[in-house]
Amino acid sequence: MPTYKPDDPCGCNSGQRYGDCHGLIFGPPPLKGVAVGQAMYAEDWAVNAAHYQAQGLYKTLASELAAATDVHRVLDVGCGLGQGLEALAAAVGGPNRLIIGVDENPNCLTAAAERLQLSAAAVASPRLKLKRLLKDRIGSTPSSTPLTVSGELVLIQSDLMLPDLPLKAWLDQIGPLDAVTLWFSGVHKGRVLTKIAHDIGATSDLDLREALEDHVVELAAKQLRPGGVLQIVQRGAGDMEGERQKWAAIVAGIAADHGFDVVSVTGTPYEEAPVGTGMTLNAKHFDSTGLQRFALSTVLRRKAVS
Repeated sequence: MPTYKPDDPCGCNSGQRYGDCHGLIFGPPPLKGVAVGQAMYAEDWAVNAAHYQAQGLYKTLASELAAATDVHRVLDVGCGLGQGLEALAAAVGGPNRLIIGVDENPNCLTAAAERLQLSAAAVASPRLKLKRLLKDRIGSTPSSTPLTVSGELVLIQSDLMLPDLPLKAWLDQIGPLDAVTLWFSGVHKGRVLTKIAHDIGATSDLDLREALEDHVVELAAKQLRPGGVLQIVQRGAGDMEGERQKWAAIVAGIAADHGFDVVSVTGTPYEEAPVGTGMTLNAKHFDSTGLQRFALSTVLRRKAVS
C-alpha cells in the first residue's frame, strides 16, 4: 500500500490529491475498494462520454464501422454508459440486428440500461462475484448460470480477461458476428487491487488496457465471420499523423499474426473535457496537457478461412 499523505499528489499522475484519488481505493477494505473504484469510474467517465457524444465522435466511429462491412450483429466490449451503443444502434440495421454491450463495471451497465431504456430481460448483470484472496488481492468469478438475455440490444456483465464459459457458449450459440468494437477502453482505480493486475504484472493502466486489447483481438479472431471487422479506438495526444503512422506499422504485424487484413488506421481530432473534470489522458511518464487530442481508430477485416 502506498505511503502518500492525503494532500500529496497521487502517484498515478492524475493531477489529483492522493486523498481524492487512489487514497479512496486503498483506504477501505479491498473488496470495498474495488466497488469504490468502479463507482468513481462511472461518475468520471460520464463527463468524457457526454463530451464526446456532443462532438459527434461516437457517430463518426459508428459510421466508419458501418462503411467497412455489412453489419447487423456487433459486440461492443467496454460499452460503458451506453453512448457508443446508441451510435451503433443508429448505424446498424436489418431484420437480424443484434447489438451486444459487454462491460466489467456494474455501475456502467446500470446507467447504460437506463439510457437505452432496456427491460430486465435484456440485461445480464450482476454476473461477477468478487472474493478476497491472499495478500488482499481480489479475485472475480463469472456466474456459471447460462445466459438467457433477449432482444435486439442486450447488456452483459463480463470481464473478458477471465474465462467466462456461459458467455462463450452463448456467443457460439448465436453464431458468427459481423463486428467487434472496443472504443476508449478504460481502467477503474480499484483494478490495481485485483488478481488480474497482479498476474499480468501490470504497473500502469496502460498495461491493463493493452492486455484487454490482446484479449479482444483473440476473441474477434474466433467469433467474427470471414469478412467481419474489428474496430479498436484509442485516445491519443500530440502529433496525430505521426502517431497514426507509427501505430499503422505496428498493427500490420498484429493483423497478420491473427488472420486479419488492415482496412484503415485513421485519426479524428476532438476536444477533451475541461481540465479538472472527467478522466485525464496523463500517465506516469506522459503529460498531455495542452496537446492536441485525437481518437485513433483501427479497423481490421477477418480473412476468409483457408
